[in-house]
Amino acid sequence: MVFRLTKKASEQTHISVTNEGQSQNRYCDWFVDLFVGKDRKKYFLITNSFSLFSIVISAKGIRGEEVFSKNVLNQLRIYFEKTGHSDLFSQFIQPFENEIIFTKTNSRSVLKSMEGLRERAVFETVFIQAEDEQEKFFKINNHINKVPCKCANTGVGDYSFGYEQISSDLMKLPAVFEESNVRQKSPKTVFQFYAKLENYNPKIYRRFIISPDFTFEKLAYALMAMFNMEGSHLYRFELDEEERKVEPLKKSTLSESQTNQFVCQLPNIIIEHYIDEDMNRMDDMVFMKKFGRNPPKRFTAYDTKIKKIINEENANISFVYDFGDDWTVNLILEKANFETDLSFSKLPNVLEGKGLGIIENCGGVYGLENLRNVFQKKSGEEYEELSTWLGTKELDLDFFDIKRCNAIIKSKMKIFEENYWE
Repeated sequence: MVFRLTKKASEQTHISVTNEGQSQNRYCDWFVDLFVGKDRKKYFLITNSFSLFSIVISAKGIRGEEVFSKNVLNQLRIYFEKTGHSDLFSQFIQPFENEIIFTKTNSRSVLKSMEGLRERAVFETVFIQAEDEQEKFFKINNHINKVPCKCANTGVGDYSFGYEQISSDLMKLPAVFEESNVRQKSPKTVFQFYAKLENYNPKIYRRFIISPDFTFEKLAYALMAMFNMEGSHLYRFELDEEERKVEPLKKSTLSESQTNQFVCQLPNIIIEHYIDEDMNRMDDMVFMKKFGRNPPKRFTAYDTKIKKIINEENANISFVYDFGDDWTVNLILEKANFETDLSFSKLPNVLEGKGLGIIENCGGVYGLENLRNVFQKKSGEEYEELSTWLGTKELDLDFFDIKRCNAIIKSKMKIFEENYWE
């Protein structure tokens, strides 16, 4: 079984999709889109890729691969039975219920045909009356399957109806899409970073790829998602020009005093969530009067692209989160030309990693070390206090699940984008 999810459907279900997916037969290939009905409720439109035979189900409470698959297959079975196609379901779908792949949509023709089905379904959600919800969806499905549609994958040159095509001989043909409808995408070049939580052992790190055209705000939200941060504190990025320039200068003909004098004139770079001009003005005075250094250059994260600051020469930057606990993640640009077939909607993507991440408000890396020691002993007054505070008796700071990490990054980034405080 292959479910081809649109971006909206993927985000609603929190399901991570792959690039490729081949169905066992034409009955096992379905497109999935999300829409809002006239009743202001969310629904999934699930359309067979080759017949345009469709069903509508409620999107309420459907999260994750297992819940989605169970609900969709159950509704497909019920509708196939009610329309006299139970033999088709048992022969072509049921044997493959446990072999499910979630992938991206791959046919513009099917998506175009779904627009007409979706428009009809939007109105049917409020106009159709029924004694129970199951009967309501049965009536909606009957109506949308009588909407004339045209799609290259049906094998019919003219308009056809889903309720007719689902049992046609064309459905017995191999599940091959029209070549002209398959999106051909060439690899794109992205940045590969190595990010490590500073001053903590055993190390906690993530190696990931991200578009250089993304802003530092998106990079910040990605790091928060990857390192188990809740987005409840301020952050900033820091690029230390002194550290970057001092070693090459030491190898030059300049004297030590000349080198120090030159380095003092180099402004560091700070990228912030927002710029507090009054506070920064006071900090800049301290830089100049106390340290004899030029104040840093400041940029706002929401409108500064990663590639504007980071390149092969400026390959190191620090991400500081929570200025009380002072969590610092050091980022190193490992590759500026990493090739990937992933779309921008699937970035960032974690390639490997170790460790759970941080624990909010525990006191920084020293508090994290203390948590590790206390939960390894699993006894004593401090263990009882901390386990009550965390709401758990178990804490595995070495735990890391790359599949889960990639599955939640985009959804957590969206939450941060919508709710991060000013």
